[in-house]
Amino acid sequence: MALIIDAMVLGIIGFTTRIFTTPNGEVLTPMQTIVDNGVWLAYTIYLHVKYGQTLGKMVCKVKVVTTSGANITFPHALKRESVYLVLAVMTLVSMFTHKEEYASYNESMAFIDSFEVTEEKYNDEILKKHMEVIDNFGGSPEMWIMDISMIYLLLEIVTMLTNRKRRSINDFIAGTEVRRL
Repeated sequence: MALIIDAMVLGIIGFTTRIFTTPNGEVLTPMQTIVDNGVWLAYTIYLHVKYGQTLGKMVCKVKVVTTSGANITFPHALKRESVYLVLAVMTLVSMFTHKEEYASYNESMAFIDSFEVTEEKYNDEILKKHMEVIDNFGGSPEMWIMDISMIYLLLEIVTMLTNRKRRSINDFIAGTEVRRL
């Protein structure tokens, strides 16, 4: 539940920052990626170090502590996010190494967003071209990294549900656990 609450908070923040980081209706930009990941890191690391909790954990009345019960430190919080941090860096690198694919995707998304679909225009060749670009983006590095992120998240949940202390992979990496208050 804490994860869902934090995702909603970060979603609202992300929606707001996209106004400033996605000019001309672009969908994916390096600036947006840097801002989104910077906000996420600041949110999770700062709140964990300062309070041992994100807003979601506060609502759920749980706290992250070391396995000995002490408050976590910056290195603990950073280690807890290390896998996602590596995936975020990989996403940013892919944006710079595949600029043309991202530019085509952004252009096609902007076209689709402004395209008024009518029965007569449904078979429009330009529309088909843009839809093909969007479909092909599914095999891009960004989508692969997103898939890896989702698989890792699922592994974290499975790990958490299958051990006595309910520790997830990031807790094992950081030497932490989540305790009820």
